[in-house]
Amino acid sequence: MTTVRRWWLEELAVIGGALALGLLPLLAGAGAGPVVATVLGALLAWHALQASRFLAWLRDEIDASHRLPGLWGLLAQDHELALRRARKGWQRKHRYQERLGAAVAALPDAIVILDPQQRVEWCSPQAGPLLGLAWPEVAGRPLVELVAIPELADLLAQEATGEPLRVPSPLRAGTVLSLRLIELAQDRRPRHVLLVRDVTSLHNLDRVRQDFIANVSHELRTPLTVLRGFLESMQEDGEVPAAWSPAIATMLAQARRMQSLTEDLLTLSRLELGAPDAEAETVDVGLLLAELVEDARSLSGEQAHVITLQAERGLQLHGLPRDLRSAFANLLFNAVLHTPPRTRIRVGWSGDGDGARCSVRDTGQGIAAEHLPRLSERFYRVDPSRSRASGGTGLGLAIVKHVLLRHDSALEIDSKPGIGSTFSCRFPAARVRRAEAKP
Repeated sequence: MTTVRRWWLEELAVIGGALALGLLPLLAGAGAGPVVATVLGALLAWHALQASRFLAWLRDEIDASHRLPGLWGLLAQDHELALRRARKGWQRKHRYQERLGAAVAALPDAIVILDPQQRVEWCSPQAGPLLGLAWPEVAGRPLVELVAIPELADLLAQEATGEPLRVPSPLRAGTVLSLRLIELAQDRRPRHVLLVRDVTSLHNLDRVRQDFIANVSHELRTPLTVLRGFLESMQEDGEVPAAWSPAIATMLAQARRMQSLTEDLLTLSRLELGAPDAEAETVDVGLLLAELVEDARSLSGEQAHVITLQAERGLQLHGLPRDLRSAFANLLFNAVLHTPPRTRIRVGWSGDGDGARCSVRDTGQGIAAEHLPRLSERFYRVDPSRSRASGGTGLGLAIVKHVLLRHDSALEIDSKPGIGSTFSCRFPAARVRRAEAKP
């Protein structure tokens, strides 16, 4: 028999005994009403007393050693048991929070949790040396008012969750920070987490690498130009022995390839430096693509690729003409170099309400899905032997990627083996310009 049932039966026995005692006068022929009322009143008074003692026990006004009788004692025991379980659960939670806090404090990165109004809800200890935020003094205050980073307001306004943003430190000169905003919860107005990391060493290493590549490429440019000039002269010189012709042709081809690689490395280094758009202007993309299509037809030569252009008239783009020419040329010339002869290549330029889109579509052999995420990496080739045979440097799509980043765009690749590939660039409406259509 369970404890609850036993105590309940005992209470019923007490109530039954009291009622039986109240009915004894009835058997003697006397009135039972006053007696029954007295017994029930005493019973209620007893329960009221126990209820008051139970309340006093809950408030710690009496010692736990004063055990309560009957059901009230059972209630007290159950309450004590529930309280002990809750205390153990709270202690486990507290120990877990302490371990989590120690782990977060040991991280070199700063963590700032923002509420839907972009106010500081919590920040880790590293937010002090990196951003100058001290918890809990900054609790509930807008982050943009606490941190003197101009780019931070744009990052929070866009609620971006993409690539990290590198900015100078507001506290220490020469220090570079990486800011990344991550959505914390899917809600109507979600919270966000700002991750801040000191990337000064990585930034300096990138600059050293960029300077090294730029300097080496610059130093190689003049010797390669001289070497190529002498080789071309020897190739055209009728007095050179015919037996030397194959060797001269091979050396000249390699010199041209090295010169092309040097130029691409210099272009990539310049793009990585991220110079401001001081030379930006309105570019007639349709006219630019028409010129590149003619160059692509000349490059195709005997391969006889069928190259067509469909461009919306009057649709222009605000950007850097040289960089845009380099990006579009790489996409178009890649289609010529890496697709079989006599295949069709379609170049498109059109606009809609969200901006404008430039695409280069071919009907070549296509690219397997596992290669697509890495196509814009430096020197990455799907088929290295075939790429070198066609004269590619492996830097074309890397240049396209950096050009598009400077124009608030990104490269989209859709390819299926045996069907063909489509390389697209979508530009935001803020960079699109429309002019009166001209022939």
